[in-house]
Amino acid sequence: MIGVFDSGHGGLTILRALVARLPNQTFAYLGDHARAPYGLRDREEIYRLTVENVTRLFDLGCRLVLLACNTASAVALRRLQRTWLPQVAPERRVLGILVPTVEAVTALPWHVKA
Repeated sequence: MIGVFDSGHGGLTILRALVARLPNQTFAYLGDHARAPYGLRDREEIYRLTVENVTRLFDLGCRLVLLACNTASAVALRRLQRTWLPQVAPERRVLGILVPTVEAVTALPWHVKA
């Protein structure tokens, strides 16, 4: 199962795209609407909340979790991948959306009209 986490509603767009491209996969979506927006919180709290929500998705059986939350991806992902994940669930994966988004956007042709 693939988990998708966001602090708000924007992750539902990501989930819809994933379901369309991977129709044979099972997904779990977790939106932390009660504590949104994450961008107003300090780095430690964002990290703690992200770990808490990833743990919930792992407990549901997700082997891969996609952080569809820009704030969690920017602030917590790298630390989570390097320190927490190897100790807690080395056989599972957590990915973010920032790098793939930038790669996709920069691969688009740019046309400047004068």
